[in-house]
Amino acid sequence: MGSDESRRRKRYEKAKVILGTLRERYPLVFQTPPMPLASNIEDQIEEATGCHDRTVISKALRQWMRTHKYLAAVTAGGLRYNLDGSPNGTVSRLARDGAKEAMQELQHQWRDTGREHLIASAEQVAFLARERRRLHWPTPDEDDEYEEPQPH
Repeated sequence: MGSDESRRRKRYEKAKVILGTLRERYPLVFQTPPMPLASNIEDQIEEATGCHDRTVISKALRQWMRTHKYLAAVTAGGLRYNLDGSPNGTVSRLARDGAKEAMQELQHQWRDTGREHLIASAEQVAFLARERRRLHWPTPDEDDEYEEPQPH
């Protein structure tokens, strides 16, 4: 069992390195507010980083996609982006609803642990994400149809 824990810890550390590399190489996408990532982003990350361990890539993405900043960007909707910043699809209503639920859960956790000040920060990031969407995606109802997940 110790080796399983050791393996998990190594993957977690590798995921942190991958995420750091992505933030350094692709600041446009990993900015504040972040841009919603394309559905096939795992393939792009594998190619960009040379990491072929999908578990590590998934851990890196989870670390990023569970932040209040990323959840706010997805909740705002609009376009999804490749690592190079080029558009690649739109955020579906299903994804927006899921991000909104995750954001609410995160805010409840903050209240329960005495970190209410983070809620104001999250609301500010959400506002910035909505403004970016308004400026770059002027017709908010065009993406309201459910999008089928794309196979990897």
